[in-house]
Amino acid sequence: MDTIRSEQASQGCVIDVTDDDFDIAVVERSRAVPVLVDFWAPWCGPCRMLGPVLERVAADMGGRLQVARLNVDENPTTAARFQVHGIPLVKLFCEGAAIAEFVGAVPETAVRAFLDQHLPCEAAGEVKVAAAGLEAGDLDGARDAALAALAAGLPAPAAAQAHTVLAQVALRERDLDGATAHAASVPASAPEWELAQAIAAAAELGREAIAAGTEEEVRARIAASPPGSMEDAFALAGYHILNGELRSALEDLLALVERDRRWRDEAARKAMLTVFTLAGVRSPLSDEYRRRLSLLL
Repeated sequence: MDTIRSEQASQGCVIDVTDDDFDIAVVERSRAVPVLVDFWAPWCGPCRMLGPVLERVAADMGGRLQVARLNVDENPTTAARFQVHGIPLVKLFCEGAAIAEFVGAVPETAVRAFLDQHLPCEAAGEVKVAAAGLEAGDLDGARDAALAALAAGLPAPAAAQAHTVLAQVALRERDLDGATAHAASVPASAPEWELAQAIAAAAELGREAIAAGTEEEVRARIAASPPGSMEDAFALAGYHILNGELRSALEDLLALVERDRRWRDEAARKAMLTVFTLAGVRSPLSDEYRRRLSLLL
């Protein structure tokens, strides 16, 4: 069995990696092609059963997948780094990160089903492009990349990221139904869930603002009798959110809290919490207005 492994490794189907070259051979390599890593040891019977299965899968997939194996006894640093507590442990790396794993000597059909579920993880690269486009203000580019990633098929974590990007794009474009729908597609288990909930809440604030009249009409009413009604001031804050003017939104909402903190069951304070999440909970903007809100309350 070890002879077969050595021959196939020399043909490029399976490579051996160590503590010294793991970052280059696996982490960086996974930015170009998915890498499936077999954490194993020579004394492990199930490992010796799984090895040939992975070799066959690697040979069948050719250049679309790289399979690597790491001897955990000889490379304890990497084993500890990736929390290898039982072997065989197989992790799939894509775009520089481990995105999925399984444990045990599973049959070949299960290995192939695992890969069918999580590949093509190259689509995850489109999610990064989408996020970068959103950050740069390229809404069209962000939308196209996120939609392309979803169309190509994504594992659940990356799909949640794509839906979050699409929800943010839709909110900025005032497609409030689209923002709500994409936010609802982010599961509660995803790291992006709180942001998705904030986007959905922002969409509701946007709907209320639009129902109060156009932004120009709301501003005109406030200018005619400053500081305007609570309803108009709240609607203007909603328009600021839709425009991406989060500092202005927080300033308006803080003024409302100061005027009447209990108005509509503390609607202004709750809206500020939504904006904090949109801006980044620990962003300088959120920290500034969180302090100001705390002093006011």
